[in-house]
Amino acid sequence: MRARILALAAVAALLAGSAVFAAAPADAGSYGHGRRVIVRISPSETSIAQVNELENTMTVEKVPGLDGTYLVSPRDGADPSAVAEDTEAAQGVVYAEADGEASLPEVSADRIYRWSGSDPTDVDTQYASALLDLSGAHAIATGAGEIVAVIDSGVELLPAAHPDLASSLLPGKDFVDGDLVPNDEANNLDDDGNGLVDEGAGHGTHVAGIVHQVAPDAKILPIRVLDSDGNGSESDVAQAMLWAQSQGADVVNLSLGQTGSSSMIKDATDELRRDGVVVVAAAGNAGKNETELPASLRCVLGVAGTGATDAVSSFSTLGSWVDVGAPAENVVSTFPFFESGYASWSGTSMASPFVAGQAALLLERTLAVGRRCHDLHQGHDCPVLGVRIRRRSGSDRTGRESRRARSTRASECVVHERRRQVLRQLALHS
Repeated sequence: MRARILALAAVAALLAGSAVFAAAPADAGSYGHGRRVIVRISPSETSIAQVNELENTMTVEKVPGLDGTYLVSPRDGADPSAVAEDTEAAQGVVYAEADGEASLPEVSADRIYRWSGSDPTDVDTQYASALLDLSGAHAIATGAGEIVAVIDSGVELLPAAHPDLASSLLPGKDFVDGDLVPNDEANNLDDDGNGLVDEGAGHGTHVAGIVHQVAPDAKILPIRVLDSDGNGSESDVAQAMLWAQSQGADVVNLSLGQTGSSSMIKDATDELRRDGVVVVAAAGNAGKNETELPASLRCVLGVAGTGATDAVSSFSTLGSWVDVGAPAENVVSTFPFFESGYASWSGTSMASPFVAGQAALLLERTLAVGRRCHDLHQGHDCPVLGVRIRRRSGSDRTGRESRRARSTRASECVVHERRRQVLRQLALHS
């Protein structure tokens, strides 16, 4: 039984669908996401009206959940990056940055991982189920009472929800179309002009299905931030995180990310962390050691990818910030566009929801300890899970840090002693 609990805490390193943010080109559509600038001000020192007048911008919206944060657009067609640089130097501006563009690395023209149709029986018989001992885990917990937000390309909702997911889905939100129907859809168009059509469609449904495999009684909150080509924006991702928090999400899965910096994503992550929400993110598919956001942020669980032999996947991004790993190769899950309703895909996007599902199991199991950290210890920072994998020495033959050597980073990200003791007791005596 102890092994079953520990299997929930230490998963193999994988990260299949990290979205990569890049500065939007200067010729992006007028007042579209690519034309926006994210501005955070100190309200005691300036106002957004003063900033707009000084920088010749106009307010698009005030960001709910982040005090003093706004989305603005240049009035004169100026390059958002240049406007952001000028704005950041203004009195009372905490930061300003061009709204980044998101895309899924799996769908790039040179390294696309194509969907492969699968049989429904493959879901339960695939190597990942045995590797993580899901049958043993479900004898202990099923995720009942927990909410996992899947921030992605949506889930299959129309004309009907995928039968595997229908009973688990909560009402969600679509930040791409601006409505409350986050359907994972294909529009049969090459919207980004890269020669591929709908290369991101189905991704969110696949990710949600993995969460359901691991935590079958958890509720899934679907939030769409990526279109059918797998593209979105940094601001939508951040606002989706904050909206998930407002809807009571216990766990947030982000099978997306960026290689640059993002103050807005960091601010959103900090807000969730302070509320005790577990944030899980894919490490990326660069196949090398590099920093990926939000997976590398303080107290976010960064997930790398592994295969059937539990070895690190060749495509997985690595780094000292990677916390855990999970199955990421040829993972079978729900899919909207094949007659069988299932497909396999590879990438750390698939690894991340395995860990998000495990987080739901652990949270259900430790409910008596308190679902929110501040309920346990008012006024103290208490982020992520009450589980820590101790750092050990060792590396594989390539010189990369071995799976067992990777651990949750920074003692500041380990929950206070009371919760850790309870989890230790569960591991020893359940």
